[in-house]
Amino acid sequence: HEIAHELPKLLVDPDFEVRTDLLAAAVECVRCLGVFWGSIEADANPDFDGQEIDYDSIKSGPYLLMEYLASIAGVSAGGEGQ
Repeated sequence: HEIAHELPKLLVDPDFEVRTDLLAAAVECVRCLGVFWGSIEADANPDFDGQEIDYDSIKSGPYLLMEYLASIAGVSAGGEGQ
């Protein structure tokens, strides 16, 4: 919540600490939502009829942003600090 609504504070306050466990959980949640909605979009789009789709490789815009922010914070895809 704080990262989403207090981003300027995060960027300028050197004493602000990000809970990496919560950030990793948020990244995973955004990834799952992107895969969910992306799979619906692919299934409903006739352009993808008859094609094999790797749903787990779907990366939404919000996920790419969260993944980037997590990498800046030193959080790996698995949720552990680097």
